Amino acid sequence: QEWTRPAVAAALVSAGVAAAAGSVRYGAGAVAAALFVEAALFACVAAAMSLLRRGYGAATLASVRDELAQREREFLLDQHRGTFSCRWRPDDYAAPGERNVTSADKALTNAAVAAAAAAAAVWRGFSPANAPCLVLDAADGRTSVALGAARATRDAVSGEVDRAFPPSAVFVPNQHTHVVHALRYSTPAINTPVAADIRDVLARRAPNAPPFHLVYLDHCGAVAQREQQLWDVFSRHAVADGGVLAVTFSTRGKRKGWSKATAVSACARALFEAADAHGYELMGGAADGGGCGSETGFDLSRLMAYAVRVGDAPGDETSENSGTNPGTNSGIALPIGPAAQMEAAQRAHAVAIETALGSYTRARDAAGGVASAFGAVGGRQADDESHNTAANKLATVLNEWAEDTPDADDGVAAMLDTWAGRRRRRMCGYVYSRVVLGKAVDDGENARDIENGARGSTVSTSASELSDFRGTENISRVSPADARTLASLGREAAKAARAAAALATAPLTTASDLGTDLSRVATGEGNHAELKLERCFFLYGTLMFFVFRVRVKDRRGGWIREK
Repeated sequence: QEWTRPAVAAALVSAGVAAAAGSVRYGAGAVAAALFVEAALFACVAAAMSLLRRGYGAATLASVRDELAQREREFLLDQHRGTFSCRWRPDDYAAPGERNVTSADKALTNAAVAAAAAAAAVWRGFSPANAPCLVLDAADGRTSVALGAARATRDAVSGEVDRAFPPSAVFVPNQHTHVVHALRYSTPAINTPVAADIRDVLARRAPNAPPFHLVYLDHCGAVAQREQQLWDVFSRHAVADGGVLAVTFSTRGKRKGWSKATAVSACARALFEAADAHGYELMGGAADGGGCGSETGFDLSRLMAYAVRVGDAPGDETSENSGTNPGTNSGIALPIGPAAQMEAAQRAHAVAIETALGSYTRARDAAGGVASAFGAVGGRQADDESHNTAANKLATVLNEWAEDTPDADDGVAAMLDTWAGRRRRRMCGYVYSRVVLGKAVDDGENARDIENGARGSTVSTSASELSDFRGTENISRVSPADARTLASLGREAAKAARAAAALATAPLTTASDLGTDLSRVATGEGNHAELKLERCFFLYGTLMFFVFRVRVKDRRGGWIREK
């Protein structure tokens, strides 16, 4: 590793010089003696470097401990503000912590952090006991427990070895004093809790303070109010070269009018801009070669790739009326990668739905509206079936969109797995079963399909909505209620498909924004080129997760190509 290079270079050079001198003056015997002496010298130098490294690690840990103790004293003093009235606050992480106990997605993010930290310790040549970690954790200390059970592969011979981080190396700032008390007196100890606000811990760090091996900002809130923390991580040089940065933020941002895609894009942009501005680069695959013994049921292959676009490209011309937020560059199709495939599929669905919706709307209006076109038997629909044909086409493309969902085990599925998305897809199946398959509401087969979730399955609909059509075994025409549902559901589905396409490409920023020339390390051509960071991104529920290995930029400029 880097810290051994001076010793190795000095030993090799001196060995070569001594060997050459010995061969000239004293012959073969003297050469052998000189080589033996130099080998012994090299062993002594290596041992000395190891001792110095160990002493440096212990000193680093002590320095971090003293620094955080000072932050705790400042925080507690600020709680009273001279009034002797302590400002107690409820724990924001208590409820999420209860859900996280059984969450497979939380198990994945914790395992990814532990695996990345362990792999980085092996890569840097550090003992976990001398590698301080800064982690946000709840009263259950689940992330700390995962770090305490971290494992990593050293080499092909040694295989996977323990790289457990002891409690003394895992520092957990928490602004809730009762949580700090619970962690501090837990048995056995799992971390070193500190009563402090993470904002102060980062903002008040001296730039020359010893860096952390791992920084994990595990927030439940939105990134908009916490973006400064990302800049503070890099401006204060809080992560060591070869260390790990992981973040979790909420994708909610309704107060700012943000969609999920916009929230992910804002987090990604802040991470890359902050790293680039302070001379760092972010690398994917941080968890490769690592593992975790405390979490079960996780699959690190569910971590998704993340791409940085090279060059500026124009947005989609149709995006103005698509319902997506401006500024997400949602109209740029990438030529490679799962994000490109997902975006292309969702955009194709959006176009198909919008086309079918337009044809249906025109045919319905030409027939005199819903009441005239889809009213009682003997109305306009008996004379002209174009609106029924258009309704069938719209219901079909809606069902095709609803069925084009990745497998549950695929990490991409998490990007589409929202409550509103599931509702829309069930409603698309319901409308398809009614309009195309001709199933009645009280049809026994349809009821079983609803229960089993088969093709054309539905959610239960109130009897009042379709009371005119209950009791029939087959529906030969579109009901007025179904006709109205088709129009509104078509608009929702088209907007959702556009948003899903935007979400697939939202984690893309441009080289001009970064101020970095990525053209020599990117794949693709022109405006479609991208720098791909593997296995670094995960999205579940309303939360997004990133994990990167942090490297100091190449002195020659630009970014080091990821191996």
